[in-house]
Order: sequence, then structure tokens, then C-alpha cells
Amino acid sequence: MASREREGVVQIRGGDMTRRETRERLREEMSRLSLAHAGSIVSDAMVHTSGDRNRDHASSYLLCEAAMSYAGEFLSRGGSVLVKQFQGDMTQSFIRKHSGRFRDSRVVKPRASRAESSEVYILFTGFSGDG
Repeated sequence: MASREREGVVQIRGGDMTRRETRERLREEMSRLSLAHAGSIVSDAMVHTSGDRNRDHASSYLLCEAAMSYAGEFLSRGGSVLVKQFQGDMTQSFIRKHSGRFRDSRVVKPRASRAESSEVYILFTGFSGDG
């Protein structure tokens, strides 16, 4: 689905954030818009589900790790990151691993999400600026 371009917003759709080419594409778009850093990073990326809850959680964890790797290069001091993850046994360690670079972190379950769904969003706010 196409979306309206908003001033200062860079959207990368259809790219694999684990690939170098996607990171380069983001650099180019930010340069085109004269943006040195982003105030927030939002990753709504999700894996194709396999039906195996543990496998789906692990795959979504890896996507979240990829999204967090963008913070050191692209996120401004005080910025925020929001990632989507299938909640599981690695969720708390993921939060602990990254919360040291942020003032606050929390798990958010959207009201529109089905109660039985393990899908959650993890919000990190107040980036320290440490890569």
C-alpha cells in the first residue's frame, strides 16, 4: 500500500533490514532529506509465521536485533525505537540487552491485538547516544 510522504519521514518498505543494501538505501534517503539523525525508528517488520511458536519468536527476535542495530548509526540522542516481536523466552533478555542505552523501556500490547496473540511492541525511549 502506498502512503503519503510526510516531511522528515523516511519509510523503507520491501527491504530486508538485515541486508547491507537496505541500510545504504536508508542512508541515501536520509541524505536526500538532509537528515543527520532520526528522532525515532519504528520497525513493524515481521517474519512469515511457521506455526511453531518458538521458531516464530526466535525469528522475530532476530528482526528486532537488526532493527536495534540501526539505533547507533541513525538515532538521535533522546530518540525512541519501537519494534514488534512475538513474545517468548528471549523477550526479557532482549529488553535487558538494549535498555542500558535508553532511559526507559516497556512492552506494549495494542488493544486491537487478539488476546491469544503473542505479538507485542517493545518501546525504548530516551536514547543515550551510545552506539
